[in-house]
Amino acid sequence: MTCVPIGTGCIPIREIITELSSSGYQGWFTVEQFGSRNMLEDSRTSFENIMSIVSGTY
Repeated sequence: MTCVPIGTGCIPIREIITELSSSGYQGWFTVEQFGSRNMLEDSRTSFENIMSIVSGTY
């Protein structure tokens, strides 16, 4: 197993975030890229993917 940016792996992140948002959740989403080979770039990609999902453009 390797650490990959959010939205690029096998976990259905879009579905999870969509379900959380539709249930009224308005809290924080956190990104941890520990173990990634390129933490800064992967964190940036994860952030962009989460923002796209939340805004409905993913």
